Amino acid sequence: LVPLSAGPFPEREYRAPLPMMAMSNTKLALCAVLCLSALAGAHGAGQLLNHCLSGVFPPCAAGTSQAGATCFNDTAVPRFAGDDAMVTHVVRCYSPSTDRGVSVTGAASMSLDPGSNVSFDVIEDGCSATHSNAVLLCEHLNVNSGLNEDSSTVYPVSDWRLAQNVPEAGMYCGTGCGGDGLDTWVMFSTISPTTVSP
Repeated sequence: LVPLSAGPFPEREYRAPLPMMAMSNTKLALCAVLCLSALAGAHGAGQLLNHCLSGVFPPCAAGTSQAGATCFNDTAVPRFAGDDAMVTHVVRCYSPSTDRGVSVTGAASMSLDPGSNVSFDVIEDGCSATHSNAVLLCEHLNVNSGLNEDSSTVYPVSDWRLAQNVPEAGMYCGTGCGGDGLDTWVMFSTISPTTVSP
């Protein structure tokens, strides 16, 4: 500790700054590449999106779009939920093969893969769950009907996951459970893939 000899607080002591560790540009670049590569294309855990406009039906205003039953803000940006692993938010899943979205409620048309170690019992308040349970529910979800216009054809859909962009998330707007206008779990990319020049 180095006493401060002059200044407004002479009674305080300060640590002398440590010398910067010398690192060549090559090593620094390699460190940056390795650190970014580990994160490149990774998805942000615990992201939320609030973009479905509750009670707003087509025609949609400028800056909004329609994919599901209600309009959504097509410039919405996800945010991180924070560190509380027990916080719950609305669970809605997207299917790439059908380009459709659903609210996960545990309704009769929904089932989970046997042996998946997750059950609809993790759902709170009708269609909310923790982030980790939301991921599991979507990954193991099977929806057997209700995805066509007349809701009568029965066919299994099992490629559900959390939405990875705003248009995908827009597909589940208006799917019920009072989820429009509330935070919904999503899994958007956080860092674009990076390439390294030789």
